[in-house]
Amino acid sequence: MGLLNWLKNKSNKGNLNADLQQALSLSREGKHIEAYPIFERLYYKKRNATNRFNLFQCAVYCGKTEIENELYEKLKCYSPNPKKEPMELSGCFVRYSYAYILCDVGRSREAIEIIDYLIDVISHYKITDPTFLYIRGIPTAQMVYELIKKTFVDDEVQLNEYKIKLVSLLDDDTKKYDFEA
Repeated sequence: MGLLNWLKNKSNKGNLNADLQQALSLSREGKHIEAYPIFERLYYKKRNATNRFNLFQCAVYCGKTEIENELYEKLKCYSPNPKKEPMELSGCFVRYSYAYILCDVGRSREAIEIIDYLIDVISHYKITDPTFLYIRGIPTAQMVYELIKKTFVDDEVQLNEYKIKLVSLLDDDTKKYDFEA
């Protein structure tokens, strides 16, 4: 009996992995509507941070604001276990990803609050080296700058104001990176 349960469990894991790969593939192709029910099924079968994050992203693309808001509240302050989970599940990275997707779906104005948050987080560190920030679960200054450019694609004044605000916080080594629009 134990062996049969083990084999059944192993088979279910294989199905879940196949479902995840299918949903990720559909999502990468921009087929979020098709991917959504798969991500939803995966999430309700195993409510871990990765499944929550995947469903959250897909919900934003699909305009499912109720689930978007519910999952964002759970994810925005999440601290992943670095031995088991990717740093991209940290609250700061979740916020960064959310802002990026908001721009993709035409909700750029909503990303500004998140940019302000990310700039504030970076402002608390004297060292702003990409690796230093990344291992602490914080998007790099270059990533935040790319988000700023995406958010203010049609507003050069705001783009320059935010660029100046971000660059003014950076250590000398990080300022050597290209922050030109």
